[in-house]
Amino acid sequence: MHFQRRNLGHLWSAILIFISSSACAAPVLSPSLLWDNETVSTFGGGLRAGTTYDGMLLAALDARTDSLGAGSVGILHFSFLAVRSGQPSARYIGDFQSASNIEAPNATRLYSAWFRQTWAHVNTVQIGLIDLNTLFDVTDAAGLLLNASFGLDPTLSGNLPVSTYPEPGYGLVLGRQEGAFNLRAGLFQADPTLRTRLASNGALAIAELDFGYTTDAPTQLGLGLWRYRQPDPTLAPTDLSGGYINFSQTLTDGPVRRARAFLRLGFAPTNDSTVPQHLSFGVDIAAPLASRPDDRLALGVTRAALRGLDTETAYEATYQFALTPQLALQPDLQFIRNLSGSSHNASVFSLRLQLALD
Repeated sequence: MHFQRRNLGHLWSAILIFISSSACAAPVLSPSLLWDNETVSTFGGGLRAGTTYDGMLLAALDARTDSLGAGSVGILHFSFLAVRSGQPSARYIGDFQSASNIEAPNATRLYSAWFRQTWAHVNTVQIGLIDLNTLFDVTDAAGLLLNASFGLDPTLSGNLPVSTYPEPGYGLVLGRQEGAFNLRAGLFQADPTLRTRLASNGALAIAELDFGYTTDAPTQLGLGLWRYRQPDPTLAPTDLSGGYINFSQTLTDGPVRRARAFLRLGFAPTNDSTVPQHLSFGVDIAAPLASRPDDRLALGVTRAALRGLDTETAYEATYQFALTPQLALQPDLQFIRNLSGSSHNASVFSLRLQLALD
């Protein structure tokens, strides 16, 4: 089925009319902004030595409505993205997993636009332009690390075009929470760049059961399975399936310092997959120095098995200095072995300045 952009605009207008006409309190508006600026320097090995710049600006607005006496919550969300990137992995490093999680082609676009309805605080439905990695395959303890493989598992991102950064597509996600357990199931476009064609080009189906995420439990576990089908072999494999396991454990949880360890496994075992296996692990420490309670330190290793080639492995150490509650400076060092499955290595130093307003 084909939809023109004006039809999609009518969809969002209808959602707005529904919210404004329902028996609910006045919407509560919550703006937010995330601005990352970084230099990425390749100083040993890689394609060539040099320094380049990446910048990413993400501005968002949420409108929340609470139905009177019904235990129902609706959220309408819009966000806009601007990226300017010197393409450090493509031009200087030559790695497969991407040393910077904000590297992307230059673009300015509507990033996400969705509506989420929650009933009785436990049942949810979400529809629209959705970043899959905000709901699926999330490991909070790995979130400070800059290598992209600590975000979305490369058995997903390295094998097929996923509805995520830098260009999410349309999706539908259903969710159910029972205590510390949370179950989600989603259906996403096979090619998220085709925003005017919703379902004619195949789909990615994904489901995840997790424990402890919504309650911030000391032990957290996520189990996911996915299936990808679409008709165009030049885009990606036409039939691919896989899964992932995410585990994190709080090691210490004092009044200031908190240390967490994580382990992530991914698999896409079919012969058509470029990345059949992934493994990453590491540790995240809040307040590593007692005199700086808002700083964070993280160490991690990520390994992507590349079919028919050597396994690429990235070792990363990063420290985030909290300059103010909104501003942080983050130096990051990575050593990457077997770049894109070759015998070459690279050393990479990044310095990121982040402004976060909400």
